Amino acid sequence: MPLPFPAAGVVGGILDQMNQIYPQKYSYLGDGALRMLIQEATDGAKGYQFSEARSVTLFIVLMFALGHGFANDPLFPWISHTLQDPQIIDPASRAQRLENKMLVYLECVLKHAGVA
Repeated sequence: MPLPFPAAGVVGGILDQMNQIYPQKYSYLGDGALRMLIQEATDGAKGYQFSEARSVTLFIVLMFALGHGFANDPLFPWISHTLQDPQIIDPASRAQRLENKMLVYLECVLKHAGVA
C-alpha cells in the first residue's frame, strides 16, 4: 500500500535535504516557496498516478533541480517521453524508468563537469 504523502515529517526532511544539497537555492527561494514547490510537485506526481513516496520524491527532486516545468521542458525530452510513453502502463514502472534515466543523465553531467 502506498504511503500517504507528503506527511509533515517527510516534508521537513525533504526541506532539510534541499538545504544541504543546494543551500544557495534554498536560501534564495525560502521555506514557504519550497513548501509550495513540494505541494505542486506532489500534485503533479498524482497526475501521473505516482503515489509511492519514492515516486513522489523523484518528482519533487526533478522540480527542485530542473524547474517547475521540467515535465515538458524541451531541454529534457527524455522526461516527457518517459512520462508519456504509452508502452509503460504501470505507474511504478514509469517512475522507475524515469529514475533510471535521471541517474544516467546525472552521471553524464557530472562526467562532463569533471566531477565523476
